[in-house]
Amino acid sequence: MEDLCDRFSLVQSALAYLDNADHLQYVKTTCCKYSSGEELLVYHFKLDVDPAELTELNAALGNFVLLKPLKSTEIFQEIVFQTAQELELLPSDTTLSQISVVLKLSSLPSPLEGCRIKCMKDLSRNIGSCNYVKFDGVVTGITGISKYTQSTRYVCPHPACEGNEGHKFIRVHIPGASETQTIRNDFRCSACGSVLEEDKSSRIISDKLLAEVVHEACFQDVISVKSRQRVQAVPVYVRDELCEKIQIGKKYQIIGMVRKDITGEVVSLALEANNIIQISHILHPLMPSFLPESLLCLYRDRRDSPWSFSLSLAYVFGGEVAPPGSYLQLKLGLMLSLATVSEEKPLHILGIGSEVEVIQRLMDYGRQFCDRGVCHMAGCHLSGKVISDRHETAPYFIEGGSLLLASGGVCFLGELGRLKRKVQEQLQAVLGSAKVYLELGAKHTGGLPQRTVQPLTCQIWGYSDNKPNKGNTSDDLFSHQDTGIIAKPVLDGFGCVCYADVDDKVTREEVDTLAACQILVQSMESQQQKNKLPVSADDFRQTYFQASRKTRACSDTGTGVPVTALETLVSLSHGQAKLSLRHQVLEEDAVMAIRIYEEILTARFGMSVLNVQPRSHVTSKCFEEFIGPENDRAMHQFHVQLIRFCGHTGNMEE
Repeated sequence: MEDLCDRFSLVQSALAYLDNADHLQYVKTTCCKYSSGEELLVYHFKLDVDPAELTELNAALGNFVLLKPLKSTEIFQEIVFQTAQELELLPSDTTLSQISVVLKLSSLPSPLEGCRIKCMKDLSRNIGSCNYVKFDGVVTGITGISKYTQSTRYVCPHPACEGNEGHKFIRVHIPGASETQTIRNDFRCSACGSVLEEDKSSRIISDKLLAEVVHEACFQDVISVKSRQRVQAVPVYVRDELCEKIQIGKKYQIIGMVRKDITGEVVSLALEANNIIQISHILHPLMPSFLPESLLCLYRDRRDSPWSFSLSLAYVFGGEVAPPGSYLQLKLGLMLSLATVSEEKPLHILGIGSEVEVIQRLMDYGRQFCDRGVCHMAGCHLSGKVISDRHETAPYFIEGGSLLLASGGVCFLGELGRLKRKVQEQLQAVLGSAKVYLELGAKHTGGLPQRTVQPLTCQIWGYSDNKPNKGNTSDDLFSHQDTGIIAKPVLDGFGCVCYADVDDKVTREEVDTLAACQILVQSMESQQQKNKLPVSADDFRQTYFQASRKTRACSDTGTGVPVTALETLVSLSHGQAKLSLRHQVLEEDAVMAIRIYEEILTARFGMSVLNVQPRSHVTSKCFEEFIGPENDRAMHQFHVQLIRFCGHTGNMEE
C-alpha cells in the first residue's frame, strides 16, 4: 500500500512537471502529427528533461529519474498514454506497449561525483546500479553506421487465440539492451501460454554506431615525458539521431548508463548514451585586470602604442628556449596562431631555418599553451585509418589520425622533410581544401568505394631545414630565401611561413653566441635562478587564453602569392587584436597583419614593393628600432605608404 501511495505521488509530480515544462503541449502536437498519417506500430516521444529543474520542483521525483531511469520512464510512459487516450489523440485500440518514451537529460547535477566517469575502470563501479553517469571526453574513433531493432511485434501462432491479432505483444529496445535481448524466442502468450513468434514484417530498424572516447587529460601535459601513459578508450553506444552529432576529435559530455555484455567467457563494459552534448572551446574574457603582475606592468607601459604590447610579448616569449629577441618572427607567429585557435580560419605555422632544433623546441614550448596538443609521430596516421571493426558491431572502424585528434588545438608535424611522400601529399590536400578525407574501400563498404569528410579544425605547425637546397649564402636582404625540399603547394598552404635565417651573418652569429651563453648559464644555475625573465612561462600559461598579388608575378600567367593570402591576413588581424587584449579588430591590427605577411612574402620571393626588410631576430642593439616609439613611427609611415600603394594599384585597375 505504501509503495502504491509513493507511486501515485510520483505520477502527480511528473504530471505537474510535464505541464510546467510545456511537454504536454509537445505530446499533443506530436500525437496530431501521428494521427494525420498512417497507423504506426510504435509512437515515439522524446522529452528533454532538465534534472535541476525537475529536482527543484520535486526532489523525490528528481532522484527517482536520476537513480532509476528505467522505472521512471515507465511513469512518464503511462502519463503520455493516458493523455492520448483521454483526449482521443491516437487510435482507440492503441496499447500502452505501443508508447515509447525517452527522457533525454540535458545535464547531470555536479553533486553526483560518484557517477562521473574518467577512465575504463570507473565503469566497473557502476555495474548493476542502472543509474545515469556522466563522461567528458574526446572521440578517438567510430564504427561505421550499423542497424539495430528499434521495435517489433510478436503474435501467438494459434489463429483462435486472442494473442494472434492486434498489438498486444510489442517489443521495444530499452537502454542497455543488446540485440539478442531485444529479439528472443522464449516469449510466451499470456492467454494460452504458447511461444510467441515475431512478425518480421513489423520490425523497425534504426541507426547505431560505437564510438571510442578518452578523457581529455590524455592530450594535456604533452611535453613532459613522465606524464605520458597508455589509456584504454571507453566504448560508447550511440543510437538514432545522436549518430549525426558524433565527429572524431570533438569533445563531448556524454550522459548515459553502463551496460555489460557477456559473450562466452568474455565480459565487456560500455556506455549506452542517453544524450550527447558537444563541449565547445571556452573563450576566456580579455580583461587586463586578470593579468599577473609582470604582464600587467608591461600592458600599462605599452598601452599608448597599438603594436608594442604584442611585440613585447613575442620578444620575451620562449625566453627559456631561445634568448629574448631571437626568432622574433617565429615567436610572434606562434602566439598569433595560438590566439586564433578558436577561429574558423586557422593560422598554420611553418618555420624554415638551419637551427631546426631551436625551432622544434620553440614549437614544443608553444604547444603547452593550447587546450589540446597532438604531436604526429612515425607510425601514426595523419588523417586516420579504416580497419575492420574490432568490436564486431559494424563493417568497419575509423581510427582518428593526428589532424582529427588535434581538433580545437595544435597538430605538430615536426620536420616536414622526414614525412613520407604519401603523407606529404595528404598534407597538401588537407591544406588546400581545409578538409580531412578518409577513403573507405570496397571491402569495408560492401559495394562501391566511399569517402568521409570532416572539416579541419586545428592549427598545423611544422618546420623544415633549408640546407638541402641551400645554394645562396649572400647577405643581400632582398634576395629570396631557400625553402629546402618543401614543395610550393605545401608552402602556400601554410598561412605563416617564418624564415629564421633572413638576417645578415653578423646578427646570426650574435644570436648564436647569446644562445650558447644562455645554455651554459642555465646549466650552472638552480631551478629558482633560471626564472629571471620579466615574463615567465607560468605567466604566459596563466594569461594566454585571456588573451600584393598584382606586383609579385612569378610568370606572365601566374602569381607566387598564395591564394589563401586574404584568409591569412584575416587570421593575423584577429590574432593581433587578441594579443593586444582588444575586443574588436582595429585598423592598426590589420596594418600589423599586413606588415607581418609582407615580411613573409619578401623573405620568400625577394624585394618588397613596400620597402619592407624582414628580420628574424632582434638584438639588444636594435631593440628600440623594433619595439617602442621608434617602431611606432615606422609603423605609421608604413600605414601611410600602404594607403598610397592601395590607391595606386586601384588606379591601375581603373
